[in-house]
Amino acid sequence: MHTNPPPADIDSDSLVEGLLSRHLNLAPLALIAGCDLLTIKPLLPCRDTGAPSASCDTAAAPTWYADVDGDGFGDAENTAVDCEAPAGFVADATDCDDTDDTRHPGASELCDGQANDCDTEADWVEDVDEEGAISMAYDDGSWAAAELSSEALGSDRGTLHVCPGDYTLALTVTGGTVIGHKHDGGDHQVARLLGDGRLRPLTISAADEDIRVTGLALEAGRADRGGGVSVTVDGAAQVTLAEVEIQDSTAEEAGGALYAEGGRLLLEELYVSESSAPEGGGLALIGVEVELVGGVVEDNAATAGDGGGLLVRGGTLIMESCAGGGCLQVQQNAAQGSGAGIAAEGATVRVSGAEVHSNEAVDNGGGVWLSGGSLELAGAGYVENNRAHRGGGLYLTGGATATCDATSGEGARVSANRGTDPGAQARLEAGSLSSVGCDWRDENDDPGEVHAATEDLTYLYAEDASFSCTDAGCVDE
Repeated sequence: MHTNPPPADIDSDSLVEGLLSRHLNLAPLALIAGCDLLTIKPLLPCRDTGAPSASCDTAAAPTWYADVDGDGFGDAENTAVDCEAPAGFVADATDCDDTDDTRHPGASELCDGQANDCDTEADWVEDVDEEGAISMAYDDGSWAAAELSSEALGSDRGTLHVCPGDYTLALTVTGGTVIGHKHDGGDHQVARLLGDGRLRPLTISAADEDIRVTGLALEAGRADRGGGVSVTVDGAAQVTLAEVEIQDSTAEEAGGALYAEGGRLLLEELYVSESSAPEGGGLALIGVEVELVGGVVEDNAATAGDGGGLLVRGGTLIMESCAGGGCLQVQQNAAQGSGAGIAAEGATVRVSGAEVHSNEAVDNGGGVWLSGGSLELAGAGYVENNRAHRGGGLYLTGGATATCDATSGEGARVSANRGTDPGAQARLEAGSLSSVGCDWRDENDDPGEVHAATEDLTYLYAEDASFSCTDAGCVDE
């Protein structure tokens, strides 16, 4: 009969290796000299940290420190005593986080909100120490320092984190996510990409993968189209710009701040100001499905044509939702042509979460100029205090149709607009207009003018007005 040998305590630590090996199937580990099978710690070398090897002079043995993350810096709380460094141990004991190889004395500062170089909390100030830091966060959870360049940032490179600072370059993004960080103090509170009056700071080119850019400020850009940013979508992807600021940018053709063509575009809390182009001084949107949520488009100019704030050709423009900061404000824009606030050609425009006000056009449609296509005003959709030669509020031509429905939400209105020719609130050259309970009063709270140009007829409507018009005339409803 085969008889098992009695259990043995090989390393004299009062633990019976043979018994554990048989019952727990740990025979391979039992062969490791000095391995305490009941107190093995994951990730740490398996040896008795209190006992040096048999040939080591105990009195002369140094202390070694565990380096779990492999960055060359050890953890002062995990030690071993031996004449030679055990595997996974180093002589250094200054690591502040032995689970993260990006944190150790002398490490490059990453844009990750923590002291990578192990500065004490008192010495480390996020908005100072991280200024100018740029980092990549990869899909596997690792981080690395990065540099901004004009090379394309693809989706395989993970998420780009840009800490506050000024960066003069032309960045191209073809996939993934870009996050611009903001701080409350320091000289630079945002991550600013600067065009220096000669470059477009940001170009986005998407196909089938969504792209998201948040928190960046784009300034002093210049290009043929889209002085601040150009967005092209050739596929099913959606591009999202959230809390992005675009200022002081110029385009030689269209879209002083932003030019977008094709695909789907979501703009959340976008701020566009002081930009210009011959047409589409702020935004030029060509054949795009666009949703604008909150934000401001102000003080932009179409210097030779239409669309001081927004130029929309084809596609869909939806302004139906108000963000935490309120509804979208399209204000104080100017156009040498028509549509100082919004100029739309052959597009579907739905407005129930935007205020189009205080814009001025030299020709037609101070608030909205619509050629073909359709306009729906409802909820919190306001066209107020705009000015133009003809149709201070609305100007309809090319068979355009417009509706104003005040029966839902806060009550849509077209009011307090001014025009030199008849039809200060709305002028119909070739189109149709219907109103359900909307407010059409002028700046003096008197009934406002709606003009049917074909028959040269002017109608006066006040608040809670319901009627329908064509360019030949209006009827009450």
